[in-house]
Amino acid sequence: MLVGELIARLPPDCVTSFVRTQTWNWAAQQGIDWPAAAVSAEAVQAAKLALPAAAASTLELIINRIGIRPFDEEQLLASAARERWTGAEIRCGLRELQCAGIVFTVRKSWGERMHFIARDSFVHWLQQFKPLRLRPLPLEEAMKIRREGSNRPPLSLQWLGALAELRLEGMRLTAKGMLPKKTVKRMLQRIAATDEELAGWQPPLAHAEEYPLTIRLLLDMALQSGWLVKESEQYRFDADVWQRWLCQPAESREAGLIQSFVCRYDGSNPLLASAGAALGQLSGGEWFKAAEVRQWMEQFNYPRAARQEQGEDEGAEVSGLLQAWSAFGWIELGYGANDEELFRWLVNPALATEDRQLAEAEPIRILPSGEVLLTRDCTAQARWRMEMISTIVTDDYVSVYRITPASFAAALAEGETSGTLVDFLSEAGGEPVPDTLAAELAGWSERIGQIEFAQVTLLRCKSAEAAQRIAKEPAIAPMLLQRIGEQDFIVAADEVKEIRKRLDRIGFPVLAKAQQGDDQTAAPGAKQAVSAEVSAGLLLDRNALYYYSIDPVLPDTEGIAEELFPGLRQIPAPWVDHLRTYHPSTRLEMIEQALSWQVPLELKTGHEGIVFMPARVQKQDGQWTVAGRVRRHEGLEQAEIQLDPGMWDQMRLIIPGRDKS
Repeated sequence: MLVGELIARLPPDCVTSFVRTQTWNWAAQQGIDWPAAAVSAEAVQAAKLALPAAAASTLELIINRIGIRPFDEEQLLASAARERWTGAEIRCGLRELQCAGIVFTVRKSWGERMHFIARDSFVHWLQQFKPLRLRPLPLEEAMKIRREGSNRPPLSLQWLGALAELRLEGMRLTAKGMLPKKTVKRMLQRIAATDEELAGWQPPLAHAEEYPLTIRLLLDMALQSGWLVKESEQYRFDADVWQRWLCQPAESREAGLIQSFVCRYDGSNPLLASAGAALGQLSGGEWFKAAEVRQWMEQFNYPRAARQEQGEDEGAEVSGLLQAWSAFGWIELGYGANDEELFRWLVNPALATEDRQLAEAEPIRILPSGEVLLTRDCTAQARWRMEMISTIVTDDYVSVYRITPASFAAALAEGETSGTLVDFLSEAGGEPVPDTLAAELAGWSERIGQIEFAQVTLLRCKSAEAAQRIAKEPAIAPMLLQRIGEQDFIVAADEVKEIRKRLDRIGFPVLAKAQQGDDQTAAPGAKQAVSAEVSAGLLLDRNALYYYSIDPVLPDTEGIAEELFPGLRQIPAPWVDHLRTYHPSTRLEMIEQALSWQVPLELKTGHEGIVFMPARVQKQDGQWTVAGRVRRHEGLEQAEIQLDPGMWDQMRLIIPGRDKS
């Protein structure tokens, strides 16, 4: 689930309360609201510095051991057992993360709670806790790279062409609810990426037997983004949503697709999702070693089952991801010394484009022959308009379109005129349309539409006398559009019922058989109602959270400690607030309380202090000892130690969320 989707499902007071927490203080001072701050690299960086200790530790644990997948509290605590944090600290940290709008919770129908980080926010938290720092290849080595360069158009242009084919070919579905094979074939001709190139990167999408993977990806993203709406018998373009996407700068469109792919398609494989998210933070143009990405991936300790779900070979996973992104026109692959795998971004994957100088779009070039040339730097709006009014001749870095009588006629049927087309071509080209082309368009405009097909109904009489009678009938004659021969008339299909009534009145009732024939004739022209339904796409996501209700959490950091540690107000305050010396019986009470709450202890002997994680108390012959492990900054000591009450001087309980030390 993304931040934008969360906003629609959370109470407004909950959304506005997040930015008032200590964590988002910097964003509040900058006038940034929570939805924008949650997906801002700068705001997330500031938020990390303001996180309470338990929250920071818990978030690091989630990123390092769970990843982008939803998780329950039991999984989180099991991960913490291998780290240096107690269950109480993790539960407190989880609650603080919920209050800050970093971790969210859904409640399943049977009461189970699942926690998650919004996927587009996870990208930025990953960068803060586990940044991917790769060393660009030195220039002298980059000069020797054996490049697998290609002239692939970026994915947004591949998809624009395929969707244009869908729009022009017709968007009706077969009886099985699929696109016709002919339509799919035409769409595939416009997509440079192939299923073979995507073999090492296989997101779980429906209709694997009906569509190639490249088509499934396109339909899924088109439905998810709202460009297409699936109705009962056809797809329909949402023109407003589609035009808003086309109007984005090219850099923003590609960056948005990269983010969508990372957030949407790699969620079932947390390791690959983390790799994709980290790769998206690299700068464009510089060459990097794929081996260093694999080394970075080794530091994550995701559950073994999760690491193997998509295959055991992490190196192959990285190669598959890079190969897929190369097919999408985002990355160029190459090989260095000893066939070392290298890559570089061809587009800038960073999402924040508002502070960068965007390249000015190139104008289209119009030739007197009627051909129009577009480079990849022309605007997407101009390219889409050309797709709708012309036929593509060559689809390369410079695409060649030709306006033909057939394409011009199709454009007129969609409401264009020769005047609007000339105005568009002049504006997009930055100069007047050549006179020869303007004259040709005007000539076509005069001829096109002189002939048309009309859907009508034939009214047939059994005799010339009957035909003559109804032709003279004042109530019926005006509804007879045209006489054909002696016995037949053309009538409008939508007037059949009224004509039948009037024939009844003058003594010429239509036989039941003929009446059925009339209805059958009219049916193909009748407009059938379709019930539109918004599709969530084709993704088969086992971790989908859309079906469950979200538990809103209003910030109440003051009450977290009392909520997680029942009876906290009843214990002596010095047990928590100060290091003191206690009687052995009181020490035992404090240790048992620490075990009950799963909190650590601070123990001090002389000038030496340690944080001790008690595991159990052993009693024998009126004496007792406590077993546990020492927690140091770098982690827990592996060896368990056993202490008796005389081995330390002072002690206190460490309560997460309340501890001031």
